[in-house]
Amino acid sequence: MMVVSMKTILEIGGGLTPYFILYDIPLAPETDYICLDVFEKNLDTAKRAYEAVKDTPGALYPRRITYMLKDAIELPFPDASVDEVVLSNVLSAPIHWNWNKDATRIRIANPSLVVDRPLVQDTREVDPFYRERKRVIDEALRVLRPGGTLSIYTDLVIYGLESYFRIIDELARDSRLVFTQDRAEADRIDEQNRKKLLDRTSNPYFRAEVLPRATVVRVVKR
Repeated sequence: MMVVSMKTILEIGGGLTPYFILYDIPLAPETDYICLDVFEKNLDTAKRAYEAVKDTPGALYPRRITYMLKDAIELPFPDASVDEVVLSNVLSAPIHWNWNKDATRIRIANPSLVVDRPLVQDTREVDPFYRERKRVIDEALRVLRPGGTLSIYTDLVIYGLESYFRIIDELARDSRLVFTQDRAEADRIDEQNRKKLLDRTSNPYFRAEVLPRATVVRVVKR
C-alpha cells in the first residue's frame, strides 16, 4: 500500500485571502494547510474565498484546511512540527491600528477571542514595529522543522520600513539559515499584479497599495 506524505503548511496572517489563492500557487491536495489569523472577521473572509474557488476545474488546492484564531507571538504548535511557514504581507502589515493611544498595549476584541496584552517593544528601539515582528519571526522559526522553509511574500505597501528591512537582513546573516531571494517567483507575482492593475473590476485598495516590485524570500532552517 502506498503511503502518501503529508506536508504541513502554516500561514501566519492568512485571513482575507490565503496566499495560494492570492498568488495562484498550486498545492497538492494532500497538503495539510493551517490558516492562522488574530482577526476572526479575516478568517471568515478567508473561508469564503476558499469556498468560492475550491471546486474550480483543474485547480490544485488542499483538501484539508484548518482555520485557527490565534495571536502569532505565541504559536500553539510544538517545536519543529511544521514543514513550511508562510508570511504573506505580514511583515508589512499596519499593526499600529491595534495599539492604544500610548502604544503600550494591543487589544483586539473578536467575538470568540479577546487579545489584550502589552505591546512587545523596547523603548530604546527607533521603530516600534520591530519587536512585534521579530517575535513573530522567532515563533515561525521555532515551529519550523530542520530542512523546512520560511517563505515571505511582500507586494503591498510597507509600514515600518526600518523594522522590515532589519528583519530581512538578520535572516540573511543568520548562520542557522539558508537565505535566498526567489526572483523568478517575484517576477511572476509582478506580472500577475500588472494584470490586476489593468482590470477595472479589481479591488481599488489593491490598486492603491501594490508595490512596484514584489519580493519573495525563502529561508531554509538547517
